[in-house]
Amino acid sequence: MPFGAGVQMSRSPLKRRLSAYYKERGLGQLPECVRNVPDRMTDFRLEGRVAVLSITIMGLLAWIVVVHIKWAKDKQILKECEQSCALKGEVLPPCGDDWMWYRHKCFYFSEYAGTWTEAKDSCAALDSFLVLIDAPKELDFLLRHKGDPDLWIGLRRTDPGLPWLWVNGSRFNNW
Repeated sequence: MPFGAGVQMSRSPLKRRLSAYYKERGLGQLPECVRNVPDRMTDFRLEGRVAVLSITIMGLLAWIVVVHIKWAKDKQILKECEQSCALKGEVLPPCGDDWMWYRHKCFYFSEYAGTWTEAKDSCAALDSFLVLIDAPKELDFLLRHKGDPDLWIGLRRTDPGLPWLWVNGSRFNNW
């Protein structure tokens, strides 16, 4: 029988030399533990497949990260757009003639001179109330536009020992 006939030839030079050594010495076939060791070419093919699989998995993970980041950005843009659209769709209460719009409120600067109670009643006749100042910016607005140096606002106290109260019943908090 010619050399290697009926025996699967290994692509590994080491296995070929070992096989020849065993044959020359009459030792028979290579031991099974040596025959079962994968050829170097098989190892390279397996390593190549592992490398391709690893690169594919890393690419997939990178793609997932990119998609997640883009999704988060798109979600934020959509949220901002919805807020912006909600503001644009807001119906602003109309201010009548001689009224001024500021910070979602209509202001009327009356030239009526009277007591605080008379000013409050005058506002009620216009279906409104004396101004409640919610923030320092609003106070600055009033001071810029008030005209007459004396102006009634919706804040008062009925007795020096009592707290200052707004016309809606809330306490003045000095911001």
